[in-house]
Amino acid sequence: WTTEAEIIHLTLPGSIRTKKTGQQVVSVQKATNSQIIEAYSKHGNIWKAAKDLGMCGQSVHERLVKLGIKCEGRGKNISSLEYSIIKKYYESTPDEKFDRKELLKKLPEKRTLSTLEYVAGNIGLGNKNRSHNLKTNKRISEIKKNTPRDPSFTFKGRKHREQSKGKISKTLKAHWEDPKSVFNDKEWRRKLKERARVNGRNAMFTNPYSRCKQGYYEITNKGKMFFRSKWEANYALYLDFLIDHKEIIKWEYEPDSFMFEQIKLGTRSYTPDFKIFNNSGDFEYHEVKGYMDSKSKTKLKRMAKYYPDTKLILIE
Repeated sequence: WTTEAEIIHLTLPGSIRTKKTGQQVVSVQKATNSQIIEAYSKHGNIWKAAKDLGMCGQSVHERLVKLGIKCEGRGKNISSLEYSIIKKYYESTPDEKFDRKELLKKLPEKRTLSTLEYVAGNIGLGNKNRSHNLKTNKRISEIKKNTPRDPSFTFKGRKHREQSKGKISKTLKAHWEDPKSVFNDKEWRRKLKERARVNGRNAMFTNPYSRCKQGYYEITNKGKMFFRSKWEANYALYLDFLIDHKEIIKWEYEPDSFMFEQIKLGTRSYTPDFKIFNNSGDFEYHEVKGYMDSKSKTKLKRMAKYYPDTKLILIE
């Protein structure tokens, strides 16, 4: 290891060998311990000290803890005098004259607005309707009032220029070709698929089954509802018929999703079409299927494997 004074000037100040792999790991320090202590003593604030040193606040905090220096949390080093000044100002100052920056000037120590709000909130003095927020709301209202939106304006029919499309295409291709890009990260792509699955439940995207007529249908007991196919809508009417004849209690459309936690890629979840509440007090799920593709088969197989006690009836 080099000396403390040399660490900040060297690119590779030293290395350690890990216990598990024996791999050498280079340790780079942007500031010496004495520099960190000096910066923190000067500002009394981890984030300001970090900014001076070109480091992040977490790293500065970690180094200070290792050095045995107590780091006061936000609002914890406020004196009783400062508490009394803050409380008096909040309770006695009317909203139209309330100014947090003026309050900061009255405090004996230099404080930030975030610390002031934190302390005020802890003693029950925070008020969202204070004048600074009222002024902002008024300013935004004036902007909206003076710049009315053109009701005839719409994005419908508007398209990107060929030049813009070329730039977008070039950027996307560069991302896909870069092995270090987030586009090629397996975990990111898994999360993207999961998000698409959740959004798909909201029925705001194109129907993957082009032969199905998805849309809103009038249902006897529930009014206007969205269904992914006309067959599902007709089956909902049949379920209403069963309710009217006291054969079932009620039904719900896609209320539950089942996750296959053991599966990391591919089909990781399944949402049955209908949940039926029987007169006996139990419930079961009904899946309406006109066309059984490979993905649907996988979902049903994994449902039977990972949730064997859940009753599922396939309506073909």
